[in-house]
Amino acid sequence: MLKQLCPPFIIYAIIAMLWMPSRAIPANSPVSVFASASIDISNLTTFLSTLRPDEQEEQLRDWALYGLRSDLGFPTDEAIPVRRPVPADVQEYEVSPGRVFQLSKQEWGILVPRELLQNRPLIGGLVDRQYAQLNVLPEKLSLYTYSFDTTTAVISITYHHSITAQEIFSAEFGYYSASVSTLQDFINFTRTIDDIVMIRWGSINLEIGGRKYRQDSRRSLTIEEIAALYHAYNPTDTPGNKKEYETYIRGKYSDMLRKDKNLRTSIQTGRVSKSDCFEENPATIPARVNAYPGSGYQLLTRSRPEHRGACR
Repeated sequence: MLKQLCPPFIIYAIIAMLWMPSRAIPANSPVSVFASASIDISNLTTFLSTLRPDEQEEQLRDWALYGLRSDLGFPTDEAIPVRRPVPADVQEYEVSPGRVFQLSKQEWGILVPRELLQNRPLIGGLVDRQYAQLNVLPEKLSLYTYSFDTTTAVISITYHHSITAQEIFSAEFGYYSASVSTLQDFINFTRTIDDIVMIRWGSINLEIGGRKYRQDSRRSLTIEEIAALYHAYNPTDTPGNKKEYETYIRGKYSDMLRKDKNLRTSIQTGRVSKSDCFEENPATIPARVNAYPGSGYQLLTRSRPEHRGACR
């Protein structure tokens, strides 16, 4: 596979790549006791120089993570990661200032460049990204750093310390929360943060959590931009007049019947009605919309019908 995807010199470089760990712990020590490791990539520098400068940094992070996982004793049956010039829709590579990886169900590792170790909001953002994908948090986060010596072509990796996952949800890591009850409360809060990372309904108000980064000066999202993003993930294609809307609903209904044989049978036998289907599957029809005055956008609202088990 690699021979088909990479130039010959990359094949030779990968085969000749030398991983030279210099760890100060016994082989049976816990992962979190890991001290340090050095990875020689001198046989890969020719390939590295062919990448764009930004891709070189990402490639170094890929190799650092691969070497760290290998040194920690994790299986590395997969090929050494190599970023090759292919269309974006063919191969996706991670683009991030660090890497978050699973050490166990209770622990994640975070690998960042040495100069970013003290940038706690950035570390919090890395965890936010992984949390959004997995919808679960570990109990502990272990922090590792790496640096690259261009003279010796060696990546040096060091374990620094561990923290609890809950610590990243603090002001030290750029995390702030607010209880929002009015639109103005929401607007005021969004002006103080860069990312919204948590939203949940409280007993009365909306509880929101966000993160403020410090690595550069960023403009906070406006309420109009948030509304636009909301519509991007919750599109409404409701036609503008009643006749067009009825045509739209008939088309949706026909699609449901065409795709679901059991539904067609239920309709024919009278066990299920057309209205039952739309009540049971509210996502199949556009929600009602309420305009946000002056914004040019609309915020969705939707009732929640009781589940009757009619349509699946």
